[in-house]
Amino acid sequence: MPLIHPELIPLIALLVLYAAALLYSLRQAWRLRRLHWLGCVLLLIAGFLSMLLARPVTPDSGEMPPGFGLGVMLALAGIAATTGGAIWRVFSCRRRRRR
Repeated sequence: MPLIHPELIPLIALLVLYAAALLYSLRQAWRLRRLHWLGCVLLLIAGFLSMLLARPVTPDSGEMPPGFGLGVMLALAGIAATTGGAIWRVFSCRRRRRR
């Protein structure tokens, strides 16, 4: 019997990615006070709350509630915006160092 169920590995990886994006965007929002980072934080929190509070249309239907799908899309948008902002900061710092 395996120590960790194989389906838990991608879930744990996604949770680590989500937490890292949230913590990084919170840190940047606090340090830089830019609207972009605050938007990333809000997208990540709104996605989490949408996934958490999603109610199925009919009980015990087995279908994914529409609110959960919306939450996933919001969370992915927040992760993508955080990643894009981090990459932008890396490249803009390299340009400044070259001058």
